[in-house]
Amino acid sequence: MAFGVQKLVHQPHGVVLGRVRAALDAEGFVVLTPHDVADAFDQAFGLEIPPQVTLGVCTPGLAHATLQADPSVGLLVPCSVVVRAADPGRTVVEASRLHLIVALTGDRALEPAVADADARLRAACDRLADLSCP
Repeated sequence: MAFGVQKLVHQPHGVVLGRVRAALDAEGFVVLTPHDVADAFDQAFGLEIPPQVTLGVCTPGLAHATLQADPSVGLLVPCSVVVRAADPGRTVVEASRLHLIVALTGDRALEPAVADADARLRAACDRLADLSCP
């Protein structure tokens, strides 16, 4: 089972990160938890890794529906979008496959909210000219 979709963008990390954030915003996603993984590794462990940012994102509809269905689903949201440098001119973008929320919970009542958020996530990917999301 695939946990996410992965795309390679032929642009630097900083440029792609900005484009991803703008595309997510345009599709109604809110970045709830931006996390600079490279900075955290440096601060906590003194380890250097290539630039990598994990964005915890959600739409209001998905957040509300999942937490109303079962507060423990908070373990699965926000959904993650990872933007990491592959090398100086290429960046990998990975996004959670939102159907996993329904698959893991078995709660089919979440399907409409998950389907809506998944469609929005795909549309955000489509806004990035260098990506061809499935």
